[in-house]
Amino acid sequence: MRLKSLEQLPDLEIPDGFDIWTFRAGDAGGWAKLMTGAIGDWNERSMARDFLGDPGVNPDGVFFLISGGQHVGTATDKRLPDSGLGYLHMVVVAPEYRGRRLGRCISLAALHHMHERGCREAILDTDDYRLPAIRTYLRLGFVPDNLEADHAARWRTIDANLRAQGASLSRP
Repeated sequence: MRLKSLEQLPDLEIPDGFDIWTFRAGDAGGWAKLMTGAIGDWNERSMARDFLGDPGVNPDGVFFLISGGQHVGTATDKRLPDSGLGYLHMVVVAPEYRGRRLGRCISLAALHHMHERGCREAILDTDDYRLPAIRTYLRLGFVPDNLEADHAARWRTIDANLRAQGASLSRP
């Protein structure tokens, strides 16, 4: 998916009872717990080696939504070789916190960071079955980006599934 401009992002509103911060020493354990089950299987070592070790991932671009000292959401501004393009990466909200628009909140934190560092637009990848996430991205202004031959057909299926839930690619 692609967000063609980072110029008119909505304001970041952090709900009462939550804080947002970027990666700090001591975050790896909470981050691994949050990520495990949502996207792969992680521990502190694998987060440091496989994620923070990625040359596009900088600690100042890894955002956490915190409540009661617990990591409840995360999103990453992953840097790409094209400095004008940001990559919204690894967006997760803990299952017990879903449905509260927290994915939107943590995604906006990363998108604002992209804009502040000079990106003009953003991209992301997601799985076809992550309909709540896709609705969030559509509401933020992302649109399907048909980069491969099967993408148009996949987006038609996603749109049909969204319509069955009262939304669509044209009406997020």
